[in-house]
Amino acid sequence: FLVQTASMKEELVNCLRRPAVRTVSLHQRVPAIVEMGTMDHEGFVYLASAEPHKNHRQLLRGWDLLAERGSFPTLHLTVRLDSEIAGEIGRLVRERGVKIVNHGPMPRPDALQLLAGAEALIYPSLVESFGLPLIEADALGIPILASESDYVRDVVDPKETFDPNSAVSIARAVERFLGNADSKVDAVGVESLIEELQLN
Repeated sequence: FLVQTASMKEELVNCLRRPAVRTVSLHQRVPAIVEMGTMDHEGFVYLASAEPHKNHRQLLRGWDLLAERGSFPTLHLTVRLDSEIAGEIGRLVRERGVKIVNHGPMPRPDALQLLAGAEALIYPSLVESFGLPLIEADALGIPILASESDYVRDVVDPKETFDPNSAVSIARAVERFLGNADSKVDAVGVESLIEELQLN
């Protein structure tokens, strides 16, 4: 068996109970169609479909927490326009004023162009066999904020990491990246939590 990363090798060996697994290094060449000089480097990008392991819900909660703190970074997503996640994005944009743009599924050249114009790639996926957008962002010199997971460090050295199961951790990582380290997200919603406890 040939796999792409050390994490996948360990998973497969544990699953099959067989040691005959070898890791091969596969690096994706980013096409020359991406012209870095024309990019604005605005906003965060997450190139992913809407499967549950891609973890969009925690990412959206993180963006909601940022909005509560008065921080409104732009987030570009690529989920199907008829997906449940797309509905949640629309609700957040309408009700909370977050800056999320869902482009829907994109051809790979367009997705690479979007990535090349990003301020950073954010990658909250819970598990990946490879994580191609991580490789592509790294090749383009785009900073990466990602889950503190083995699959990430198998292929890149992220600028910031976070607990993918914690919206607060995601929001904190974004705040750190944006240079708002003195503005802790710990206090997000404390007033409303106190009010809720008093009501109960």
